[in-house]
Amino acid sequence: EQVMRRCEEEGREPRPPPSPPPPHHESHSGREQEGIEEEEEEEEKREESGALAPKEQVPTSSALQLEEHVAQSVLRAQVQAMLRSAELKEMRKRMKRREEQEQVRREEKKLQQLA
Repeated sequence: EQVMRRCEEEGREPRPPPSPPPPHHESHSGREQEGIEEEEEEEEKREESGALAPKEQVPTSSALQLEEHVAQSVLRAQVQAMLRSAELKEMRKRMKRREEQEQVRREEKKLQQLA
């Protein structure tokens, strides 16, 4: 009951009690199973006492590095998108100028041919 209350207070799901092994695993000795159960119980006790904090609560340096790397990647992608957008606008302006110049040349040729 204490474990259940503690889990509710911490906002995490309580671990279900270890289930008995399936029938085809009966070759394992009872001592091995007891040893595994004891280890799990000890780990739970250490977690509850605060000696072993749940992994979610402790940001490791590698997790922080990963978070920073992701943030940098996002920023880099945003900057590249802005640059591409600016380049596209510039290209459109150049294309428009070229088309206008072509139109002027065509009209000048027509006028020269008429004269």
